[in-house]
Amino acid sequence: MSPSADFTISDFPHKVLNPIATDTIAPSYASLLLAQRQLSTNASAIPSLNGGGAHGHMALTLTADAYAELSNIPFVIPVAPPADPEPGATQPQITENNQLHKRAVAIHSLYVAVNNALRRQLLDAVPRVYVCDLEHPQFAYSHVTCLDLLDHLWRNFGTISASDLKNNI
Repeated sequence: MSPSADFTISDFPHKVLNPIATDTIAPSYASLLLAQRQLSTNASAIPSLNGGGAHGHMALTLTADAYAELSNIPFVIPVAPPADPEPGATQPQITENNQLHKRAVAIHSLYVAVNNALRRQLLDAVPRVYVCDLEHPQFAYSHVTCLDLLDHLWRNFGTISASDLKNNI
């Protein structure tokens, strides 16, 4: 299967995430766990041969350590290829380099598109007050990955308190 950035939210099993928080109720361990599961399910639904090919783009929602628990083949983040393919000395080399370049562009474009869609879903599910520390004054959240947002939310709101345990009992 050839990678393609031509996917839509309709390709995700979870079109919209459950709300993670409200303006008055902060994210909780339970709401973050559900969001993490929904985002990981969505990411894994978009195929990728990277990381062994069995988990789609799930590396966009998991730390490297968590991904290593799923696969013994690391997911290598695709790097944007140069604007132009490498030149070749012969016509067959030029053709091969063009094909390799086109594939590298498609893999990178799909990775970026999936990350952007997952980030949008996450931002739609949580009030900005809980993630505003990551917002850039000019570029908003365009420089922040879905995993950056998840890490921030887990670090700041994902701990289970003693009162949570007591209420659970």
